[in-house]
Amino acid sequence: MKFDVAFPNYAVRMNRFILAGCALGAVFLFAWRDASFAMGWVLGCLFHVLFMKFLLVKYRQWEKAKKDAAFMGQHLFLFTTARFILEILLCVAVVLTQWVNIMTFLAGLLILPAISVTDRLASLIKE
Repeated sequence: MKFDVAFPNYAVRMNRFILAGCALGAVFLFAWRDASFAMGWVLGCLFHVLFMKFLLVKYRQWEKAKKDAAFMGQHLFLFTTARFILEILLCVAVVLTQWVNIMTFLAGLLILPAISVTDRLASLIKE
């Protein structure tokens, strides 16, 4: 069965954009403030990179096992929903340990929605 390649293409594209934003933001924050600000940003961004890699690996495993599209969609939704719980737990851990700046960590976590909206707007403008 041939599956749609929209999700794998999206995951790879988002990871490239997140890594670029991560590098630029880390350099700016390190120069502007200090290492705890830059590390907060980097950890927030890397969380999404690793999460998208995880989803991509799972998607390819399901594709290889010839799972149907409904199964894959439901499980992608469940993992994405669980991501929010994991983000909350990570934020609590950052607040309790205070080893990186919580505001830049939150900003790093918000990079995926910002890049997704920007990507969507760019694709609409191209059309």
